Amino acid sequence: MILESTDITHLDFPLCDECRARLSCDVKPTPSQQCFICRGMMEQIDEMTYVIVERMASYEFETFTVGATLKPSILDRDDYIRSKFRAKGTRSVKTSLTTQLADNICKRTKKKLDRTNPDITVLMDTRFGSCEIRSRQILIQAQYTKNCRGIPQKDTTYDRHVSPRNSGCDIYSIYGIFQQYLRNVIRGTDFCFVWCGGEDATSRVLGEGRRFYVRVKNPQRRRISHMPETKDVQFHNIRIISSMPARMPTMRSEIRMVVRFPEDTPVSLRSLHHMDKTVHVRDQAGKVSIKKIHSIHYRRISHASLQVVIDVEGGIPVKRFVSGCDVWPSVSSTLQVKCECWRFDFLDIKYY
Repeated sequence: MILESTDITHLDFPLCDECRARLSCDVKPTPSQQCFICRGMMEQIDEMTYVIVERMASYEFETFTVGATLKPSILDRDDYIRSKFRAKGTRSVKTSLTTQLADNICKRTKKKLDRTNPDITVLMDTRFGSCEIRSRQILIQAQYTKNCRGIPQKDTTYDRHVSPRNSGCDIYSIYGIFQQYLRNVIRGTDFCFVWCGGEDATSRVLGEGRRFYVRVKNPQRRRISHMPETKDVQFHNIRIISSMPARMPTMRSEIRMVVRFPEDTPVSLRSLHHMDKTVHVRDQAGKVSIKKIHSIHYRRISHASLQVVIDVEGGIPVKRFVSGCDVWPSVSSTLQVKCECWRFDFLDIKYY
């Protein structure tokens, strides 16, 4: 509803140009008095735009949206005027503010307004003249290989639900190296890692490497500009993806193990050739899963050790497969002697 000019002037509610434009097309401004509704807030839009654009300068984005927090008293006075003059169909003072801010930002930055899925969200708090920028999270998929031993996948204090600012992370882990890389390149504030399997710190990961995903919260950059450079760990196929997979990819791993058994123990390796290729694995909750061994090769390397290479479905606990702890059949049960896995390496990991 558009108010008649006499409605406002008759009751002498002084309004600024912006508030009059929302409520009436005809009434002349009253410049000598402060606006009854916004108390001069709408006259500070240019200053607010300057603050916002300054804050946006450190972010890489193509789309944005704007929100605002106003003093409750402004909202109350706006509701009072719109109700009193039956102007509920007109824009509210908050909508008018965010719309004009968005228009100004578009002109200044040449970026697009997107209220559905913006790269960044601007939150202007007019009570204190402050501005907060929230950047939409990005998802990164990558793979790593490591050609030396002694580098853990994640440090001992790792907790993917804890902010890395407080995690005490040792940078010399896969987690720490890649987190530092993201801090430097993407400039996010929080990182959540999701691993496709894992290995011992003493194990190497060769071939195409192990895949993992990272959720980066509040990133300032939205593109991968370069690859991390480290001597012992290599990262491959780093890319930004639109969403996490509905389920983790199916893996198939080629694993080389060095197996030890007591000296002077007669061991016939031939029994490994006839080993059942269907392996049952019981987890801590008592649930049993089945892993299929596609091939197994072996050779003796000393009188008390042998090398075993298996091509197996992903997720098999390697050390338990050797020792036989809640895994059957195992190397120990097949050879009928207590064995231990001294060390193992992932020669290759394939994803399907």
